[in-house]
Order: sequence, then C-alpha cells, then structure tokens
Amino acid sequence: MKPSPDLYTVALDLEPFFTEDWQAHVIPAGLRRDDGAQLVLRHQRGTRGRVHVSGHYPPGFAPPTEERTHITVALSRGAETIARDIQRRFLPPYLEHWADACREQASQAAALARQQAQLEELAAVLDVPVRDYGSGPWLDWRYGTAVADIRVRSEAHLKLQFLPYEVALAICQVLRDYRLRQATGIIAMP
Repeated sequence: MKPSPDLYTVALDLEPFFTEDWQAHVIPAGLRRDDGAQLVLRHQRGTRGRVHVSGHYPPGFAPPTEERTHITVALSRGAETIARDIQRRFLPPYLEHWADACREQASQAAALARQQAQLEELAAVLDVPVRDYGSGPWLDWRYGTAVADIRVRSEAHLKLQFLPYEVALAICQVLRDYRLRQATGIIAMP
C-alpha cells in the first residue's frame, strides 16, 4: 500500500473544482474563503485512503459537536469527484451552520457595543469613570443590567444591581440633578 498523500496536496488538487473564492491553505489543510469559512481535511483514523472533511467556525460560535457537519471521502475517487461530493454533501449544511454562527457572532458584537454605549451614557450622566474599582464611584454594565456603586459626595452610597437600562438611566439622572442642585445652592448642604 502506498502512503496517503499530503493533505495540502489534496487541497491543491481540489481547488480548481471549487469557485474562485475558495483557496487551498496549509494549516489546517483544506480550502478557505475570504470570509473565514473553511473546510478542513484530516486523515481518517483507522483507514487508509479516506479523508475526513469538516468545517471551521468563528471561535466560540461553533454549533454543538453532534450538529456539526462532516463527511468522509475516498481519495481513490479523484479530485473532481471528491470536489463534487463535498459540494453536494458537505457545503450546503456547513454553509448554513457557518452563516448562523456568523449571525450569532455579529449579534453578540452588536449587543456588547450597545451595552458599552449604554455604560458610557450612564457614566457621563453621573460624571463617574467606567469600571474604576478604586475607592471612588464606579459603574459597570453587563448582560443588559446595571451594576454600580454610586456615591453622591459623602451623604449617599447607592449600589445598583440588575436593573433594566431605562430604570438605571432614570436613577442616574435623578442623582445627577440632585448633585447639580446641591452645587448651585438650590438644595441646602447638610
């Protein structure tokens, strides 16, 4: 029996039978698109002449193992037949999972950006630093809820936890208005 070919060589042999947006790559051996979708080639354990084809997903956004698409192909069938087999059996479900993972990643990035913007707005209303865990006031915004340690001079020490953004914003605005009234003398200092 002759040894199995280098998997990068297999990827190079497959490349002409895919659309031009798929390019052969070395590590891991397989084909990759510019958007990050990639099919990975591995020797199948316990068999000679068969290759396991699986997909790569954005870090942290892969579907559960049992839902991930993979197939095996026989190298003896030739590059054109293997490419057709991959395009027919592997790519449709993999690209659907890939698109879902990319949407989930984008959704999480948008949620984190929205939370950061809300955190900065709350901090600006109170004129406190973001995540300054020193002795002064601080404000954090995680998972769509406020977690804050707010101090108004030495007379009030308020801890906010698990509030919806709108409620946290209203409380922060009341505290800001109170501080402004104190500073202008509208409210007498104790």
